[in-house]
Amino acid sequence: MIYIFLKKHLISFLAGLIPVIILHWYINPSGLYDIIFSFDVLILFYFANKTEKLYKHRNYLIITLVLCISYAVCTIAKGGTVSTNILSKIILSSLLAFSFLYNKINTLYMKIALIYIAIICIYNYTVLEETLFETASINTVSIFVIISASTINFIELYRTQHLSVLPSVVSVVACLFTDSRNGFITSLIYLCIIYALTWHNTTKYHRFILFALAAYSIYYINSNISLLLDLNIFTRFDYRGLDLNYRDILWQGYLDKVDISSFLIGVDYKDVSEIVLFSDNSNPHSSFIQAHNKFGVIGLGLLFAMLLLFFKMLIKRQYAILAIVVAVISRSFTDSVFFVNLFDYFIFMIILLFDSNICKKCIFKRQI
Repeated sequence: MIYIFLKKHLISFLAGLIPVIILHWYINPSGLYDIIFSFDVLILFYFANKTEKLYKHRNYLIITLVLCISYAVCTIAKGGTVSTNILSKIILSSLLAFSFLYNKINTLYMKIALIYIAIICIYNYTVLEETLFETASINTVSIFVIISASTINFIELYRTQHLSVLPSVVSVVACLFTDSRNGFITSLIYLCIIYALTWHNTTKYHRFILFALAAYSIYYINSNISLLLDLNIFTRFDYRGLDLNYRDILWQGYLDKVDISSFLIGVDYKDVSEIVLFSDNSNPHSSFIQAHNKFGVIGLGLLFAMLLLFFKMLIKRQYAILAIVVAVISRSFTDSVFFVNLFDYFIFMIILLFDSNICKKCIFKRQI
C-alpha cells in the first residue's frame, strides 16, 4: 500500500518537474538540463509502459519512426547534417506524450509548477525588469505557459474527465507579464473557453464568487488604471496593434521558394533572403512552415491529418479536447513553437488521439 502511494506521487512529481526543467533550460541553457530532462522522461516512460505497452500502439510508433526518417532524408537532400539532438527530441517527445497520457498523474504538482513559472515571469518583469530569458523570446515564454496549462487540462480530461479552471487563470496572469500580445490574447480566449465548458456544472456559490471577483477586479482596474497602462504589453498594443511584425514577409518569402523538389523535402532557410535578413537564418515564425522545412511533404501530411481530426471532434461535439488543442495550435501559427522543440510532446499527444479512445464526449465537473 505504501509502495503504491509513493509510486503514484513519484510519477506525479516527475511529471511536474518537466515544465520546471524546460523553464530553467531557457533561463540558463545547459547540457545538464538536457540530461535531467532525458532521465525524467525515461523514468516516466518506464512506469507508463508497465501500465500500457507501447508496442501495442503500432500506428503511433510508425508515425514517430516516419518523422525521424523524413527529417533525416529531407536534411540530407538539402545538403545538411542530420542532428542527433533533433532526433533525440523527436523520440523523447513521443515517449513523454505517451507517459503523460498513460501514467496515473495527479496534476497538483504540475499546477504548482505552472504557478512557479508565473512567479518567475512576474519576478523577471517587476524586479529584474526583464521579459526575456537567455534563449527565449517573449513569444516563446508565453506559448510555453499556454502549453503547460493546456497539458494539465489535457491530462485531466483524459484521466478524470474533469476540467480545472486554475491553469487557464494562471496562464493569463503569466502572459500579462511576458509582454506577448498574441500570448495574452490566446490565454484570455482559452480562459473564456474553459469557463464556458465548465459553467453549467458550477454551483450558485461558485458563480457568486466569480461575480464578486469580477466586480472587485473592475474596481481595482478603475482605481489603478494608470499603473496598468504602464505595462509594456499595453504600450505594445497601443503602437503596434495586432500587426504581424514582418512575419507575413517571412512566410511569403518561404512560399515563393517552393517548387516541385522543395515541396517534397522542404525549403532551405538559407535560400530565403527574408528569413536570413530578419530571423538569423533559422526562424520563419510559423510552426506550420517549420513542419514543412523539417519534414517536407510528410510534415504537410501530418498537419492535414490534424485538420481532419479537428473536424471530426467538431462533428462529434467533443468541444473540450478540441478547445484545448486548437488554442495551442492557433498560437503556434505565428511562432516557431513546434517541429522540432522541447514542446513537441504536445504534438505527439495530439497524434495519440488517432490511436486511442481519448477522443470522446466527456461529462465535466469543475475543480480547482
